[in-house]
Amino acid sequence: NSCKVDKKLEDGMEITIGRYTLKVIWTPGHSKGSISLFGIINDKRVIFTSDAVLYDGYIILQNIPGADIHDYAMGVKKLADLNVEVFLPGHMLFSLSKGQRHIDAAIEAFDKLGLPKSLI
Repeated sequence: NSCKVDKKLEDGMEITIGRYTLKVIWTPGHSKGSISLFGIINDKRVIFTSDAVLYDGYIILQNIPGADIHDYAMGVKKLADLNVEVFLPGHMLFSLSKGQRHIDAAIEAFDKLGLPKSLI
């Protein structure tokens, strides 16, 4: 069973959770509805990447309905130039400093017309 949707999130919109405001960034590819959330928390640039990018540039690419390699590459590239410090993915390790390096590793692999390392 699915949950009732309270509010449909759009790419670029801002949502407030408690005292923090986060920007919604569509990052499909792992699945059609994947998003990442970016914001400034305690003066640090923070990203929650869910399943879009994991530590060390890993991704989760699966041969299932809704997964799309082209969408994956385009979604991850939307995270370029955010200069994130705190990197909080949905799986594996996280990083409290220099977090952009994990995103950049995945982008570099896509830019070489290859694939980042996949967790699966």
